[in-house]
Amino acid sequence: MIKITIEDTFNGAKTAFLFFDGFYNAVVEEVGEEKALSLLEKMGKSMGVMQGKMLKSQTRRDKIKDITASIASSLAGGVIAGLGITTETLEETPEKITLKVKKCPVYEAANLMGLDSETMCRHSAMPFMDTIVKQLDPNLGYELEKYRSGPDDFCQESIVLKK
Repeated sequence: MIKITIEDTFNGAKTAFLFFDGFYNAVVEEVGEEKALSLLEKMGKSMGVMQGKMLKSQTRRDKIKDITASIASSLAGGVIAGLGITTETLEETPEKITLKVKKCPVYEAANLMGLDSETMCRHSAMPFMDTIVKQLDPNLGYELEKYRSGPDDFCQESIVLKK
């Protein structure tokens, strides 16, 4: 039996993002950076709708009446872990959960491909995650509060319930 570790998952996701970033570079050459970023964001939202609908269909709506930030984090946590991303909860209230995002394949792949990792995050990963949590509850939002300053730093992200 083969045991897959979080490191294996991370490395697989990083390899996938390397291919994705290579494709993104080709798109930039063809249509320009502004259009490529717009398409990147559109793709992130489209994928977020699909993933969010899948998560919502898996929730026990008969048991869970209101999706809090904490519940959304638990549900979306599977998506995050599936990319090999490691997180730690920094703060948790019913309205907001703040995460410390440590190792991230989006960050590492973008840097390896010579791309601005923050731009790639803000135009792909953030719209993706925001759309996922909005599928669970339109009053939820996924926000990037602090972007890492380097490979040894971390991002601070939050899921916020706005009423």
